Amino acid sequence: MRIFSLFLATLPVFILAACAPAPLETPSASDIGVPAETLSSVTETSTSDMLPLDPGELYYYINRERIPLALSLDWIALRVVDDQKETQILEIVSGLVDEGDETLQIPYPRTKLVRLPPRLSSDDVVKLINTLRSNVRGSAFVNPVFSDESALLILTDEFIANFPSDMPDQEISAINSMNHVEVIETLLGQPRFFVLRVLPGSRMDSLAMANYYCEQLGVAAEPNFLRLQSGPTP
Repeated sequence: MRIFSLFLATLPVFILAACAPAPLETPSASDIGVPAETLSSVTETSTSDMLPLDPGELYYYINRERIPLALSLDWIALRVVDDQKETQILEIVSGLVDEGDETLQIPYPRTKLVRLPPRLSSDDVVKLINTLRSNVRGSAFVNPVFSDESALLILTDEFIANFPSDMPDQEISAINSMNHVEVIETLLGQPRFFVLRVLPGSRMDSLAMANYYCEQLGVAAEPNFLRLQSGPTP
């Protein structure tokens, strides 16, 4: 049995960066290459209005620097609270894999990694995630997994934000409320340094929300990745 070392990303000293986000483009589910009948059970009843994952927006910020993220072509992260819907999503993924699907439970509530087929490109993975996202709602998510030289970086529904020291508490609360974000905990004993969770009412995942806080609201922020020190080998 392989043992994984899981821990939160190292907390950096935040320095604000200013960049303009690229426009989002909604992909067509038919572009993924999965037969339409395979996808119909998930997409016909879709009511989600979550913004699609944009391959041009796969980055985050540390110390004024935009850090590109390398999308894993082997895994996606899945949390679906409805067992029937989870089964439907796993059936779609397994339909892409010749030798059957594989999942890996990780120590985050009801979240697992789902192995992807080896023939998918990065564009295919993005389109697949967006198609699966179109029918998850509530506290569920279908998120990308990223990789660096030593770990898998798993995108959850959390991000870290360091608000300016002179920003009033009422303004912080208003910003979070308007963006469907809640405070989970305060970090390092600093009253304006938080772990935040993106709530179901938001149209953004935690990566897009962290970048939005940084780029548009002047708040230093980054996703609170789960790091898998020794990733599973495809």
